Amino acid sequence: MIKRNLKKVMALLLAGITCVSMLGCSGGTIGKTEWQQDSKATDTESGKQEETTATGMGRYVEKTVLEFESYNVFGKIQTLSDGSLVYVDALLRKYISKDNGETWNVEEMDWQYQWSAENYCLDTAISKTGNIMMSYMPYQNYEEVTAEEEKKAKYMIVLPDGTQNQLDVDLEGTSIYMRAHAFDDQGRLFASVFDEKIYEIDTESGKVSEFLNVGEGTHYLQCQNNIMLCVGVEDIYFFDMDSKKRIEDSVLTDYIKSDYGYLKTDDAEYYNFYVFLGEDNAVYIAGKNGLYRHIIGGSSMEQIIDGNLSSFGDPSHGVVCARMVDNQEFVVRFSDDKIVKFTFDANIPTVPNNELTVYSLKEHDAIRQAMSVYQAANPDVCVEYEIGMNGEGITREDALKTLNTRLVDGSGPDILILDDMPIESYIDKGILMDISDIADQIDSKEGLFANTLLPFYQENKLYVIPAELWIFAIADENPASVGNYTAIADKVELLRKENPEKDILGAYSPDEIMKKFSMVCAPSWKDENNALNEENIREFLIESKRIYEAQMSGAEVQRNKEVMQAMQSYLDYTYFYSLNDDMLLSQRAQMLYGAILTIDNFASAMSVQRNEVYENLKVMPMKGQSSNVYCPKTLAGINAATKNIEEAEAFMKTLLGSEVQGLLYTGFPINEKAFEKVTTADPNLVSDDGTYMMYGVSDPWGNDFVWDVYWPTEEQIQLLKEWITSVETPYISDVVLEEAVYEAGDAYMKGLIDIDTAMKQILEKTAIYMAE
Repeated sequence: MIKRNLKKVMALLLAGITCVSMLGCSGGTIGKTEWQQDSKATDTESGKQEETTATGMGRYVEKTVLEFESYNVFGKIQTLSDGSLVYVDALLRKYISKDNGETWNVEEMDWQYQWSAENYCLDTAISKTGNIMMSYMPYQNYEEVTAEEEKKAKYMIVLPDGTQNQLDVDLEGTSIYMRAHAFDDQGRLFASVFDEKIYEIDTESGKVSEFLNVGEGTHYLQCQNNIMLCVGVEDIYFFDMDSKKRIEDSVLTDYIKSDYGYLKTDDAEYYNFYVFLGEDNAVYIAGKNGLYRHIIGGSSMEQIIDGNLSSFGDPSHGVVCARMVDNQEFVVRFSDDKIVKFTFDANIPTVPNNELTVYSLKEHDAIRQAMSVYQAANPDVCVEYEIGMNGEGITREDALKTLNTRLVDGSGPDILILDDMPIESYIDKGILMDISDIADQIDSKEGLFANTLLPFYQENKLYVIPAELWIFAIADENPASVGNYTAIADKVELLRKENPEKDILGAYSPDEIMKKFSMVCAPSWKDENNALNEENIREFLIESKRIYEAQMSGAEVQRNKEVMQAMQSYLDYTYFYSLNDDMLLSQRAQMLYGAILTIDNFASAMSVQRNEVYENLKVMPMKGQSSNVYCPKTLAGINAATKNIEEAEAFMKTLLGSEVQGLLYTGFPINEKAFEKVTTADPNLVSDDGTYMMYGVSDPWGNDFVWDVYWPTEEQIQLLKEWITSVETPYISDVVLEEAVYEAGDAYMKGLIDIDTAMKQILEKTAIYMAE
């Protein structure tokens, strides 16, 4: 079986991007929009039509209208001249709807399966007459493709009857790889390229001519109503297609930058947001905030669908493409192999009557996923997600002070996500409710990894349950050589002697080194009585300094450091801590270490051994000053003072149930049934030789590295389960203590103070905190 569903193909190095926002159910009415003020709602019982009134009634409801059999986060939807809809994906699967997206029928083409097995689709475009343009390249080994060949895509136009017409596209004069294509209403074909220009391709001769200069590379195009929409990494551009002049719209651009940031997700498979043209001069923005409408050149953004009340708010699937259809309805292709239709229902409340509030200091994708699933099952409850540190300049201390005031006066949230919060203090003060019954119910039905919960029990009561977890790994040919933190420091010094010029760890500051290894050390910094273990903290600083000095003495380190510092704004939290297999295989590190967050991470770690030079490498759980360490994430509890106990318990069961747990992509599930699901291979993804992903990086010096990732064997999956069921020591960040250690450690490792002074500073800064 030829590889064709590649999760990451030549992804940009360090492409991790996250954006934080907060949406609330009570932030204003959503249902009736400006363009629905005169709409009519049909009374199906009496047959009468009654005008919708502004009484808080009416909102969009959704239903899945098409599900696909295999994974493919790629496709386009077009409305044809006769009003029917056509959806085409990268495997040349063609679906047609003649009833406004309610039902879809697949239209088979005899040659499509053989074609998609031999070629990799780069992009598609669909004209209003039903012609399909395919931009593609034949499959071949990456090493055999020259730089010039890489820029040359092949083109084919498929007529509505399935006839294939090869289009000899003339790339001379551009020699640029074309990334996105679109037909306009008259059937003219346009293409965006990396050199900031838009070209027109003659569909008969293949001749390429420059149409206009955007000023930025365009990731996708749409042409409608004589307007060309060009979507770049950060900016949205509109052009009048007759005059070719840009239509300025700072309101839309400012909204995108403030609420979403960059266009691409961390793995470049689908978009952080999707912009598409609608009626007249209207444009729509679909993303985690929901669906917004904007008049090009206008001064406002109008919310049409609330992300909290719809699938838009679920980060486990992104928007691949979307389109407005008749009757002010929308069809959206999500990345979880579904097309969903959104229809306005004037007979349901704009905002559900009941409300449940979830609070965390920072945004958690697992909560967004649980909200989407819970909301679908409980349409009468609105889940409001409050993020304490969402505002500019709000510190952890500021957020906690405000939260604590609310918890005392009874206005606190129903669900608390306790990461980076004073958990023990909340338990001691009776703020958290015993939720052991919830754990027991889920365990009896679906199974939970009990060992991950045991450390959180206090006198047979359970106040906190982690929704997901990380494990930590390190690799070496001799496991004993990295058996504890001192041994790791010895190993780094040895690697420096063997590789005097090279980058060893891919870490470039005392703070970075301490944070990367503290997760397997910090649990030992306090004893069973919660008192500081000064000896272990001192040892951590001494060994960390050895690692730092060995790492920073290589000639390549400074070069890499400058590049990494320039890319800091692109790095997300998970990239910082996750396994550095990309750095090892691209020769920017000599040691494999870090957190394993998902089955994809684990598969990648196990696949390292399949690469030359690393055949004897053994991947194992990392031991630091502590052993059998795991990092519980999304620590959930219920406010003991909640007035919505039934709803809060139901939300917790949703969060910990197998449906949500099976969707997690920021950590391993604690639900055993979900674990079985995520560790079961999808036959549509795994090739005959076991490969299911291809990774690639391009470094700043023009070097490309590509490697295959293989689905774990049954033995490896069993090994992973053994690792997870053997963890017993949770790493729960103690922010105050760790900040004191990192601050003093930075000065010590740079030689500004000695170890005794560093320890003195740590003890002084934590004295009041430890006494509380």
